[in-house]
Amino acid sequence: MNRCESMRPIIDAYLDSELSPTSAASLEAHLSQCESCRRVLESRKRLSRAIKKAAPRVDAPVGLGAQYRSRHRSPIRRYGPWGLALAFAICGASTAWFLVPRPSATDRLVDDLIASHQVPDGATCERLDTSSPMKIEKWFQSRGVRFEPQVLDFAGAGFKLKGGKVSQSEGRKVVALVYDHAGMPIDVFVTPSAYADAIPVDKGGVHVRTWGSCGLNYWAVASADPSVLVDLRDQFPSRDR
Repeated sequence: MNRCESMRPIIDAYLDSELSPTSAASLEAHLSQCESCRRVLESRKRLSRAIKKAAPRVDAPVGLGAQYRSRHRSPIRRYGPWGLALAFAICGASTAWFLVPRPSATDRLVDDLIASHQVPDGATCERLDTSSPMKIEKWFQSRGVRFEPQVLDFAGAGFKLKGGKVSQSEGRKVVALVYDHAGMPIDVFVTPSAYADAIPVDKGGVHVRTWGSCGLNYWAVASADPSVLVDLRDQFPSRDR
């Protein structure tokens, strides 16, 4: 798969300002060199402008404001002093609800990857057992994976390729390269770079280390010492720094 095929799926997210700074910069660098993808970007922009222009403008009926004000009087006039106190209580509760931290898309993805690593094979994903990078690549393609991770065997460095996995996170396909290091399984999940860069994660004895390469994100997940995951990361060529 060429660079364009990995970049075009994230153009819409770029237009909606949903990409991480790293992913946006990567796409912008590609756009500066690729006329074909620039045409795709401009086409999406024209479509967005056309939709906004075609959207009908609807004016509120005359007197609607007065009707609303008559039906929705202030709490203190409608219910007395207790109404004002109730209004403040509701506003406070609503504000607190909005201020409660919620997991980001990256946080939810990391939780899904850890769960996929921990559950028995076949429970939530498909798996192919083979040490052949070519077979794994073809198997990924046969499962409808639309991006191509680097499938490499690092047996000489102590990381033997054992197979591949295909699972899903929030409706998106996620693939994994399965490695063995001194009897310890390590899953290296691969996703398009539409996710924000994640800091190192350590949950319940499971460690996650991530890096970017060629428009994709790699997520090494294992119960091994975190330094082992860093050693595996360093084996991959052309790693974004």
